[in-house]
Amino acid sequence: MRDNSIKVVEKTNETLKENVIRSGNKLKEIVEETEKVKNKADREVKSYFDRHKIIDYLVYINLIITPILFLIIIYILFFKK
Repeated sequence: MRDNSIKVVEKTNETLKENVIRSGNKLKEIVEETEKVKNKADREVKSYFDRHKIIDYLVYINLIITPILFLIIIYILFFKK
């Protein structure tokens, strides 16, 4: 009877070790996948904010050019006769 229970305990320990190893491997895969998703999200956020810099520069250029064009049009319409 005692031998039988020792075998059951050994079998349980082996199964436990196998499951712990399998769980550890699965956890590593999940962590790696999560890191990949995080890195991809970081790149997308950086790209998104870099595009906003370009849009900001275009807005600044527009704000500079618009009054100059307005003054040129006023000069042509009212002062150049």
